[in-house]
Amino acid sequence: MSKQSKEAALAEFRSRVSDPKPTLYDDGRGVPEEALETGFIHWLTLINAHGDDGKQYFIEVVPMTGIAEAGVDLWMLEVGSERGGVVEVPGSVHKIASYPFTQADRKTFPVGTLSIERGDREVSVRLPGFEVVCKDDHTWHYDVHDEERKTRLQMVHHGEGFPTWYGKEKPKYLTAHSIAYGYNWVGRIEGTLTIEGREVALRGAALRERYVAVDTCAAEIGGWEDWMWFHFDEAFGSYYEMKFAGVKQMSLNLREGGQYFPIGDFEIEHHEWAFHPRLGAFVPTRYRITMEVEAGTLELAGDIVESKLWGMRGEAPDTPLYTHNFGELQGVFTDRQGRRQVLSNGVGGGCVRLWKPYPSFLLPQASEQLQAFADRVLLFE
Repeated sequence: MSKQSKEAALAEFRSRVSDPKPTLYDDGRGVPEEALETGFIHWLTLINAHGDDGKQYFIEVVPMTGIAEAGVDLWMLEVGSERGGVVEVPGSVHKIASYPFTQADRKTFPVGTLSIERGDREVSVRLPGFEVVCKDDHTWHYDVHDEERKTRLQMVHHGEGFPTWYGKEKPKYLTAHSIAYGYNWVGRIEGTLTIEGREVALRGAALRERYVAVDTCAAEIGGWEDWMWFHFDEAFGSYYEMKFAGVKQMSLNLREGGQYFPIGDFEIEHHEWAFHPRLGAFVPTRYRITMEVEAGTLELAGDIVESKLWGMRGEAPDTPLYTHNFGELQGVFTDRQGRRQVLSNGVGGGCVRLWKPYPSFLLPQASEQLQAFADRVLLFE
């Protein structure tokens, strides 16, 4: 990134965000007055953690409200602990991205059920069976339980460093018709998960997202969106790229010296493409990312081992959207003096939205799986 480009990017960031530290106002912001019919709000957390039972857990939890066409408030808790990967298909040049099913708890309510209680020291967001309390020490406290399934998640997310911002004083135009306030913030988590009659202690990392959509357009975002978070002991952050709109945004925190870089440049390499049967599309299953900031260069690499679909209406969306998790992330940071540091305990995940699904005749062996999985889409478009 040239000096001129860097100055322009920093000026654009400061026009939206005067102070990168989130406030309770940001955490408690409701559906904005200027929101269109596709506006919505949510408090999402994507978790990649290890349990005291020796398993790695991939968890998504979110309450949301506001999309008029959906006509519901909802919360969702989805838990996975089995790894998948790429498998060869006999007699085909193509491969299949095979990922196990996950346990999902999804509850819907009439619009207006979700409540936001704003106080001097905390903001509480509630639906029946769901509560997240956002405190002024930058922690989010979740308590989510499904009495029928006997599933419960109680955990705390600690925001570390500073977030990647969409918009604070002014919204970010992700595409021409996808406009949002809010942020996503990487940090550590600890808590307990009760599942199948067992209580598991969790420790790990997660990204939480406070998203306030003024407008959203899945087709524009689906021109290919990459959205990813990562956490090492020494460095953490996130990025997103909207290829259709040519919009790229990132932030990087370096533990040493408490350094925060709200702008920079990055390049994404997609490798080991495979057909994702539930999605009906070919997806990359191996990532290599290079991020450049003023302090140096961060190189990341990892394989996808777990994936879920999103879709509010319980069917595969026209513009396919899926989340994914890395089993492990490898990372190296090289500073401007050439000192190379291998990073430790790397985890992460993210999501991708595509323009459209591909006909299953491209891979007949996956057709039956695609049909069988069509009703297993759980969240939102």
